[in-house]
Amino acid sequence: MKNATLQKIIITFILSFLCVSAFQIRLHNFRSSSLRTIDEIVFVKMAKQVAHDVRDYHTIPYGKTLAATGRELPEYFFAPLYKHPPVFTFMAALSMKLFGEKGKSAGYVSIFLSVLMMPLLYWLGALLFDRQVGLLAAILLWFDPVVTMTSQKVWIDTSIAFFTLLAAVLFVYALKNKNDWFFIFSGIASGLAVNTKYPGILITFGMVLYTLFYRRDLFRKGKFFLGLLMPFLMLIPWFMWNIQVYGISALKGHYELTFAIRLFTDKLWLILPVAAILFAVYLFLKRKSIIGHRPPTAAGSTIEPGTSKEKTDELDPGQAKIVLGSYIAVILFILIFIGDSVLKSLHFYYIPVTSWSQGFFANEIPSFYFKRLLEYFFIYIFAYLALFTYHPKEQEQTAFIRISTIVILFFFIAWRNFQCRYILATIPFLILLAANTIKQVYSAICSMETILPRLILRSAFILLIMYSILKVNIINYMLSYTNNMCYF
Repeated sequence: MKNATLQKIIITFILSFLCVSAFQIRLHNFRSSSLRTIDEIVFVKMAKQVAHDVRDYHTIPYGKTLAATGRELPEYFFAPLYKHPPVFTFMAALSMKLFGEKGKSAGYVSIFLSVLMMPLLYWLGALLFDRQVGLLAAILLWFDPVVTMTSQKVWIDTSIAFFTLLAAVLFVYALKNKNDWFFIFSGIASGLAVNTKYPGILITFGMVLYTLFYRRDLFRKGKFFLGLLMPFLMLIPWFMWNIQVYGISALKGHYELTFAIRLFTDKLWLILPVAAILFAVYLFLKRKSIIGHRPPTAAGSTIEPGTSKEKTDELDPGQAKIVLGSYIAVILFILIFIGDSVLKSLHFYYIPVTSWSQGFFANEIPSFYFKRLLEYFFIYIFAYLALFTYHPKEQEQTAFIRISTIVILFFFIAWRNFQCRYILATIPFLILLAANTIKQVYSAICSMETILPRLILRSAFILLIMYSILKVNIINYMLSYTNNMCYF
């Protein structure tokens, strides 16, 4: 009991230190930088407007100022209602009410929410794996350059990532503790994400896919179904506002909404075959009892997936072959498509290129996000191994994290407007998967019976992790903390 209490105290102290230090560093970087992106200026000006009158959710005054300089602007700059739902702007306006009507007050929102993601990620890691994995994930999130750079901007992306992570944590908590009320709370968090920007709905799609594959019994639960509906119900006030301003034709002419629908329909030629293949693989594995299997206990009950006893069970030959094949496939993918990024990640003096030029990454290939994340932080290679390899003994809830990550990544790869901030919602999930893989690899090395190979491999693995953290620190000091970039 005393050891458990001491462990909780130490973890609380470490998480508090991570949160306070991250907030201070990011706030200092935000205050010290004078350059602001146009999106930041837009949100600051709208926050000032809605702080005085909530109906002034538009960019018309700023649009007229820019147009007077001869700058060409999109049509939405002169629309009477801004294109994105208003949650982020309302939070920025509230921050201005509390801390003064100045641009820097709006910056507190992104910084504060990015900091809160650390204890949230710890909680998710403790629910799915154990406290050690959760704490390691929180520490790695503290170092992550993409999270750091995005949180130092008055952008909506950190808010989407926070609400997405919160929705995932509450969803997993409902599954683990069989408390259906948390499905509704998760739906509210998803609703806040989608009311920040429409892609916030992607976590709900991840929940639906997970349920279809693993827990179709949940569809019979009223609270679960209400949780899935909650994001759509919470969008009704925003759509009613659009109808009030534009009329009933608002939904047809809504740029962001119609673009998302068009993107989905245009990619049906790819989505349907991929979905069919994945479903066929699922049915094959289920038929072979390779997934969804519950090893019986001595009392005839079932072992909860992810428990220590299940993890020690040996794989049957069919499972072992599939696991080996998936590892080989992922390693080949890494070597063929992103091998250069592995070398860049390990190169001590390599700093990823960033830019202020619009469309700087417009012509990138679909592997862009996998390459860029790896170049920023070598730790992501462990996330890729966890994401795309087959795990016959994993917890079902862990599959939810992998499915949601793939859904979000696939959407933004199809979107093709490559910017790392767009996939910020996936980064906590990827880091959590990486943390668990790191622990698994280290445990496997430590369990080797031969002393000399065990000592050599353990030392080499520790040095690799330490080198990765040292390298990401260099990137943060040379790049992230300068807050001197728009496209990264």
